[in-house]
Amino acid sequence: MPKIYIKTPFTLTHDDGAKVHFVIGEQEVDQALADHWYVKAHAGEKPVAGAPASAEGAPVGPTEADGLAEQRAALDAAAQALAGREQQLDQRTADLAARDAALAARERAVADREDAADERDVSLLNREKAIAEREQAAEKATAEAPKASKQSK
Repeated sequence: MPKIYIKTPFTLTHDDGAKVHFVIGEQEVDQALADHWYVKAHAGEKPVAGAPASAEGAPVGPTEADGLAEQRAALDAAAQALAGREQQLDQRTADLAARDAALAARERAVADREDAADERDVSLLNREKAIAEREQAAEKATAEAPKASKQSK
């Protein structure tokens, strides 16, 4: 019967419902159990004395330490990528704030121009009204002038 080292505790449930509990450490099992994919997923090499410990407190073998170093490097690279993306987003936020301020200034300028145009329209309307009143007065005076000349004769 082969000996395997269990690096993570687990429970294996067979097809017939029977359960086999595995704890951390070296265990002697049947060949069929040793070859089972789930057992292989939780088994590994027996750690060397004085090897560094993992986050769970279990000793880490040399291959696991290499894997952890690779994972750490990948995490560091991802952190750098995220930091770069954060800088890009901060720059875009600043650009959008500047565009928003420029747009607000343009909208105020357009509103001021519209107000000035409205004032000119009111002024023109008042002038046209005054001209129309003068024209009516002139027509009335022209129409009354022959009547006044007949009465004075």
